Amino acid sequence: MRQLNFRNNHLYVLSSWLKDKYMRIFITGLLLCLVISVSAQKTEDVVYLKNGSILRGKIIEMVPDQYVKIQIAGGSIFVFQNSEIQYISKEAPFKAVKNYETKSCGYFNAASLGFLIGGSSWYYNPVSLTVSVTNGYKWQNKVYAGLTTGFEFLRVVAIPLKIEGRWDVFDSRISPYLKLNAGYLLPLDGKQTEEWDYNYTGGFGITPAVGFRSYFNNNSGFDMNFGYRYEELFSKRYDSYYQTEIERREIFNRVYFSIGFIFK
Repeated sequence: MRQLNFRNNHLYVLSSWLKDKYMRIFITGLLLCLVISVSAQKTEDVVYLKNGSILRGKIIEMVPDQYVKIQIAGGSIFVFQNSEIQYISKEAPFKAVKNYETKSCGYFNAASLGFLIGGSSWYYNPVSLTVSVTNGYKWQNKVYAGLTTGFEFLRVVAIPLKIEGRWDVFDSRISPYLKLNAGYLLPLDGKQTEEWDYNYTGGFGITPAVGFRSYFNNNSGFDMNFGYRYEELFSKRYDSYYQTEIERREIFNRVYFSIGFIFK
């Protein structure tokens, strides 16, 4: 029993030492990152004049109670008497905010990964995926129209061939929008084996949705939308017992959610 307690004590001391060691390494690394981050921050000299003007750059000469010589971006050098200066400070470099310039019309592209929740009239699949790419044109009245394709994971994998239209509520960097696409699904897998082999021939699909997009810059942005997806899948199988061909129509009613990117 004493030997067991001795081992347990040593294991406890060892685990505590390891924890303390890793904690020391973690804290040291965190402090090092903070020091590097602070030291990496650049500053510039800023001269505030009594007349309201502000000059940013590098002070190359300063004579107390007489004058200050500052070099601004581009290389120009200015000299100000002490009586003209309100105060001098060191600040982070000034970054001009670029105004967003919307593209009134032209080509656009959108790519997204979506999630479909729900099943069909014949079976239930909690979550399946859809990948889509849309290429089209934008008009000045905030209307987009294009062709959509990709992959639909239904009972079989299908390629959608759809026409898509969308309307932005605002012609600004951030805007909600309305979207509708509709078209045909072309199955890649000709047969799906259950009790019998079904020959799938595709069907109609439509998706009304509402979305939100936010441009990172004048050319690309983040895109997210949510809606409802209705799709049909037709199939045929030959019943050898009755010696007849049986047709089946599956109806998919699913919630649709996707995230992606838009380019213009």
